[in-house]
Amino acid sequence: MITFYMTKRMAIRHSLAHWRRMIVWAMAQDPSEQRRGANGYQEMREAIREEPSGNSCALCNKYSGCYYCPLDSIYGNCFSGNAFCRLKESNTWGEWIPIAIKLAAQIESLLYIKKPKHYGY
Repeated sequence: MITFYMTKRMAIRHSLAHWRRMIVWAMAQDPSEQRRGANGYQEMREAIREEPSGNSCALCNKYSGCYYCPLDSIYGNCFSGNAFCRLKESNTWGEWIPIAIKLAAQIESLLYIKKPKHYGY
């Protein structure tokens, strides 16, 4: 995925689609099943070739290091602010899904935030 040339809105939409695909996959799993693999996403990675990481996220690729990421500016960064940082606390798919749904809602809300008329430059 080439994200350098994506607009902010395109990156938000791609990221939202990425999270929706992962949520749909996770919903088909046993909710009490433990996540397995190095970071708990081995099955997801093998099944849909995606995982919740910066490698698969259009926003992470466009705004490397969270710098100027619209998600960071509204909800906080993925390490200490938004719903993403709570994903590592989940041990089962049943715990993971509601957190992922909240993150998808946070990402989707970025599509409806109006740009300020004056930036002060």
